[in-house]
Amino acid sequence: MKVSVDGLRRNLARAYCKTVRGYQDHKKDDNDIYALADIKDGLDDLRQMIGAFMCMYSDDPDDLMTNMTDEAEKLPFANPKENEK
Repeated sequence: MKVSVDGLRRNLARAYCKTVRGYQDHKKDDNDIYALADIKDGLDDLRQMIGAFMCMYSDDPDDLMTNMTDEAEKLPFANPKENEK
């Protein structure tokens, strides 16, 4: 099985950078609600992409890529209220 995950890896990097920028902006101004929104958005994006990556698997044991869907479903949301859904 051949799979390209370049797009997912790029999106993970972008989401991480967005989260870091939001964190850095928040550290500069503790009252910056936009920085907090960027952090939450970045975390939500990361959760979604990590979950998608965990759901990718191969039935070929040589690939060492098992189905981790059960673990992906346990990833918490940035907003605890969203965990209650």
